[in-house]
Amino acid sequence: ISELVGMDVVFAQQQGQNSRVLASSLAPAMGGESPVRLALPVGAPASLRVADQEYLVSAVRLNAAAPVVGIALMKPMDEVLAPYRKLAWTLGLIIGATLLAAIAAGVVLGRSAARPIQRLASGALRIARGDYSTQVEAGGGQELTELAQAFNSMQTGIADREAKLLHG
Repeated sequence: ISELVGMDVVFAQQQGQNSRVLASSLAPAMGGESPVRLALPVGAPASLRVADQEYLVSAVRLNAAAPVVGIALMKPMDEVLAPYRKLAWTLGLIIGATLLAAIAAGVVLGRSAARPIQRLASGALRIARGDYSTQVEAGGGQELTELAQAFNSMQTGIADREAKLLHG
């Protein structure tokens, strides 16, 4: 049965709180001929430690009369969780790569968005120092272009007023 289902199989007899292994594909791990006491969980799958190995166990009763005989299908927890661990690593790599790509895109887009504003700021500083010889160019969107045109109008107006004051 063990080879057919790909899991270890344990037949046990339970009387009260005690259970005795009748037959098992885990015979060497469970002590061979000696009766081993197991608390076989009946119904929902559960975790059970046998000979320093954690197993996922699903057990059912084969009869209702005392002593109760049951069958338990057991699979090492490492084998059960192996596909999930691989999936977790894969998802971690995908999330990490996506995060790195998002950070890189954010840096590139942030720099390209900041350049027109930096040009406007340097143009405003140049105007504040009294240099009206070069037009302010921002590039970028419509709002930044309009702001650059406003700086240029202001620059021209200040230059004209200063010229009138000096010559006038």
